[in-house]
Amino acid sequence: METLETLRGRRTVRNFKPDPIPKEVLDTIFEAATWAPSHANAQPWEFVVVGPEARGRLLALLQAKADELLADPDLPEPKRRGLTLLREDFGGAPFMVAVVSRPPTEDLEKLENPLSTATAVQNLCLAAWDAGVGTVW
Repeated sequence: METLETLRGRRTVRNFKPDPIPKEVLDTIFEAATWAPSHANAQPWEFVVVGPEARGRLLALLQAKADELLADPDLPEPKRRGLTLLREDFGGAPFMVAVVSRPPTEDLEKLENPLSTATAVQNLCLAAWDAGVGTVW
C-alpha cells in the first residue's frame, strides 16, 4: 500500500475481530514504530504488552470512567457509541499495547519526549493498518 493511501485510509477501530495477530505482523508493526523521528535519536518511548491481569485492572478503570462519562446526557452520540464499544472488554481487541514516554531529565524533554512518542504511536497505527490490523489511540 502506498504511504498516502495508508494515511488517507486509516481509521480508528473500536470493535475488533477476535483473530490472533501473527508474531511476524506484530514484529513488523513494532519495528515501524521505532523508525519514528525523535530528538537527537533519543527514542524516548517504550512499548509494553498488556497481559491478562493488567488488562483486567485497566478494564475496571476504563469501565468506571466510561460509566461516569456515559451518565452525561449531553455526551455527543458518536462519543457515546465509541465509549460503549470500548467499555466492553476494549472492543474485543485481541492484543493490547501501552505506549509510555520516558520521564524528562531536562526542561526541553518535557515537550520533546511526548511529541516523539506520539510519532512512534502514529507509525505503529499506520503500520498496523497497512497490515490489516485495526487500532485505537
